[in-house]
Amino acid sequence: MQNILTQQDYKNVLNRIEFLLSKGSQAISNDEIHEITSLRQRASQFEREFYDLTIPDKSLQQSI
Repeated sequence: MQNILTQQDYKNVLNRIEFLLSKGSQAISNDEIHEITSLRQRASQFEREFYDLTIPDKSLQQSI
């Protein structure tokens, strides 16, 4: 599995996922299902590394 290194790579992966999903559950092959899974894992890894996905602590915000 090749890591996503750039924002453009990330967009390309999301576009590919969107294309595959648009085929619908009846028209998608097992290989494409595996591809979606792999792409989703790569996208999730990129998001964890490059985006702050933490939820702010409300009690901390109230004390400010």
